Formats: sequence, structure tokens, C-alpha cells
Amino acid sequence: MIRKMILLLCCLVLMSGCWDSRYLKDIQLIYSSAFDLEKDGRIRTTVTIPSADSGKDQQAQTRSVTAIGNTTRQSRLNIDHEVSGRLDAAKTRVILISDEAAKTDLYSYLDVFYRDPRSPLNANIAITKGKAEPYLKLKVENPLVSEYLRDLIDAGEQATIFPVTNIQFVCPILFDPGQDVILPYLSIRDDSEDIHGDQIALFNDRKFAGALGTEESTMLLLLMDKFKRTANFTVRVTDDKYPRLNDFITVQVVGIDRDLTVVEEAGGIHADINLTIKVNAVEYPEDGFTERELTLKLNEKLGKHFQDVANRTMRQLQEANCDALGIGLELMAYDRDVWLKNTNWKEAYPNIELHAHTKTEIVTHGIIN
Repeated sequence: MIRKMILLLCCLVLMSGCWDSRYLKDIQLIYSSAFDLEKDGRIRTTVTIPSADSGKDQQAQTRSVTAIGNTTRQSRLNIDHEVSGRLDAAKTRVILISDEAAKTDLYSYLDVFYRDPRSPLNANIAITKGKAEPYLKLKVENPLVSEYLRDLIDAGEQATIFPVTNIQFVCPILFDPGQDVILPYLSIRDDSEDIHGDQIALFNDRKFAGALGTEESTMLLLLMDKFKRTANFTVRVTDDKYPRLNDFITVQVVGIDRDLTVVEEAGGIHADINLTIKVNAVEYPEDGFTERELTLKLNEKLGKHFQDVANRTMRQLQEANCDALGIGLELMAYDRDVWLKNTNWKEAYPNIELHAHTKTEIVTHGIIN
């Protein structure tokens, strides 16, 4: 018995705590981060951390702290000098990068996260129109601006306006020569201080190169076969009704069939996307869906409109030199010889033939009729 006790005591002496343990009382959790580019090229970092007066029985509050440095890491270390406890990014929910900063090199701002084993790989990334810092200082209905921004981005993802992405998803695309990154693009409305999220930021390699409007953003995700929970379009189908709203139909996408074909013809690369969009008519005051001819006519008009939007979207992609559709990736996987002939894909991509062929099927029209 005595031997067992001695052995147990020796084991207790040799036991140690977790080598990487960090106590909450010693750290300041970062809930969200914003990166801006100063005129002299330095980085301006703003973070939101728990407010000092957020007690146990009080509603959670945050405050923002800002510092400038030559790198994102240095600016964060400078923030460390202004707060009690060490900063910890393990609970970061949202990372905002201004469009001006993103025009330089997106990866430069994310490198600090990829090199830290405690980084939150599921944190959302978004590009902001104008400086990113003000977005963390706006008064929103949720006390935690990080939660508000995350909910806003999640709503955009479910509505097939934003791509589903985070730190982990972005990294491999940044290093993929056959595909480019797209990210949510946020703006602050001129008539209020509300954050507006209805656009996609386009990237040429690692640099911000432009943005798509709401309709084009949704169409791009459909062309990429990234349909999420829902997607809505309002389309003008006539021009002689009264009141004016009777000229429009609003449809909700309920399913898609998409096929991408990339071939080399006559010395050039041709990419064709065949897209069948199945929709539910959620608003059409003129009604008349019991008449098959009307339904066929609406299908035709919707199909033409979607084809126009799809081709316009692909033109904008080529103008921004953003291969979000992964045409290069398709060549790398299925036509290696053609890919190897186009050694500089960034020079070849804007000149390839991109075409969309869309068809629409109204499968349901609400509970009427």
C-alpha cells in the first residue's frame, strides 16, 4: 500500500498542466477585425473586444480599439499595448478588409491568421466599400457588431447573394492558378447608417478588381452551381399594364441544373454553360397560370432575361480578369494539353469565348389556382 502511495505522489509531482492553456482572465478576445491601408502604406487595424463594464448580469457589450503598424501583426501588437491582457483571435467571427487595402494583396492581410494555430478558420471575410473601420463602430440592433455582421453575411449566403466562404475556404483558391476568389462586398447606405450587403467583390489573382450588383451576384452563384436555400428575381415581362407593378413578375428559384463545357475550337477556348432554372412564381398580379400558353410565354421571357443577365455577368468577370467560374481549373483537370499551351492563364482568360444558355421552368405559382 505504501509503495502505491509513493508511486501516486511521484506521478502527481511529474504531472503538469496543458502547455498551451490560456486563462480567460489573462486575455482579451477579439470578436471582429478591420484592416485599412494608410496613405504611407502602413496598416491600420481595428478590433472589437469585450467592454470593460460588461458584467455577469449585464448584456454583452464591445468596444473598438485601433492601432497602426507596418504589418498586420505589428499593428495588433500595438493594440496589445492599449488593452489589459493579451489579445486572442481564437473567437474572431468576422474579418473586414477595405477595398483599397484589398487592391494590394488580399493574402498579405490574412497571412497572420494562417500562421497562428489558434486562428478561427470559420471566421467570415468581407470586403468593404471605403474604409473598414467605420463598419465596426456603427450602432446596430445587436449589441455585438460582430454578431450582426455575421448574421448579415449568413443571410446573404442563404439568399444566394454571397458565396459561402471563410478563412479556410479562401486559402486554397488564393494559391490556385485556375480559379479566383469572390467575397461578400459590404457598403454603408448614403441615406442611413445601415450596412448594405447585396454585392460580390471580384478578385484578379489576389487583388480586388471590381464588384457585381445584386442580380449579377446571384446569377454568378447559379452559374457556379452554388445555389443555396433560395434566390429571388424580379423581371419585367410586359410594358403596358396598369398599375405599373403588374408589368413585373417575382420568381423564387427552387432548383437548377447546370452543365459546364470547356473545349478548344479553331485555336481558341470556348466555355459554355447550360443552365436550367426552376422557379416558383411568388408574385404576379396578372395571374393566368391556368393557361398553358401564358406559362410558356413567361418561361420564354424569363429565360431570355436570365440569359442576358448571365452573359452580362460573364462579361464583367472577364473585364475584371476574375476566373470565378474556374474555367482554368476545368482545363487543368480535363484538358491538360490545352492548359499547358496557355502558360499565362491571366493573359488568355479575358479573350476566351464565354457563353451562357439558360432555360426557365415555372414549376409552381404559389397556392392560387
